[in-house]
Amino acid sequence: MQRPTASELHQQAWEQEEQRRRRANAERIAQAEEEAVAAAAAAAEAEVVAASIKLSAAARRQQEEAQRLLQQQKAREAAMREAAANLADLKLPPTARWGAVSSSNVGGAPTSMADIFASQMQEEEVN
Repeated sequence: MQRPTASELHQQAWEQEEQRRRRANAERIAQAEEEAVAAAAAAAEAEVVAASIKLSAAARRQQEEAQRLLQQQKAREAAMREAAANLADLKLPPTARWGAVSSSNVGGAPTSMADIFASQMQEEEVN
């Protein structure tokens, strides 16, 4: 067997170094691609989490608004019941009702202030 010459050894060393550099470069490219894929997945997951947080915040605001509206409605209903109870206790004289005719003014003539005052005094004494 013939021994390789110095130039052949130099050429083999050069080819081996070239192959090593290509493998190292391919590994760096593969690692960069993996990191890019992982970063994209993390970004997508972060977007999903952010969207979920936005939705839950919107749902929470909507629920709070619905609860506030319900409380306002209950307060209005309570005020209406209280007003209705107060109106039920209110007693108006028969002459104060719509379309009622005053017993002191049967003829349709204008009522004097003295008659009105006397009628009011009578009502106050009765109540």
